[in-house]
Amino acid sequence: MLEFNLKTITTKRSLNNEQLAVYITNQINIFFPDPFPIQQSEVLKAVEFAEERIFYCFHNILKKYFNDQEITNFNHLISDQYCMYLYMLSNTYYKETGEELLPTKLYLLNKTLHSVDIYFTSNLPDIF
Repeated sequence: MLEFNLKTITTKRSLNNEQLAVYITNQINIFFPDPFPIQQSEVLKAVEFAEERIFYCFHNILKKYFNDQEITNFNHLISDQYCMYLYMLSNTYYKETGEELLPTKLYLLNKTLHSVDIYFTSNLPDIF
């Protein structure tokens, strides 16, 4: 795991972890209403696994909407950020658990919303 302490930086978030879990769970289950719904608790676990990695990346992108005057930002309504977020969520959860259902649906959600094809087994750099 990365050498990074989330407590040492200031973050500004549009949604807290629980709200993000609800938001993402709803999106997945609406877009992919198969007999295998995703549970909010599973998404929250993924959010908690990936949080440090996501903010490490965003903290090191010195652009207005990522890191502005030493405040690291995440807004789920900024599509660049949300696209990166969904990839890191799927990739980190897969690496931590080896499970594929949630990462596959996160990948498909990202592809649906942002037209990107970055499968959860792809390994992008820590900062991109």
